[in-house]
Amino acid sequence: MFADWWRKAHKQATKEKRKGPNTLIILGAWILSKHRNSCVFEGAQPNIQKILSNF
Repeated sequence: MFADWWRKAHKQATKEKRKGPNTLIILGAWILSKHRNSCVFEGAQPNIQKILSNF
């Protein structure tokens, strides 16, 4: 689902306006993945405020 949404958003943007949103999407996905791994493998508690501050 995420990949489909990203593909649609990418196609709708003009070539000049793709770089910024793509960077934000990749950064957001990386931060979420890193936080999820911290919760799963290190026992951290899910924390939306921490995710938002990292973003």
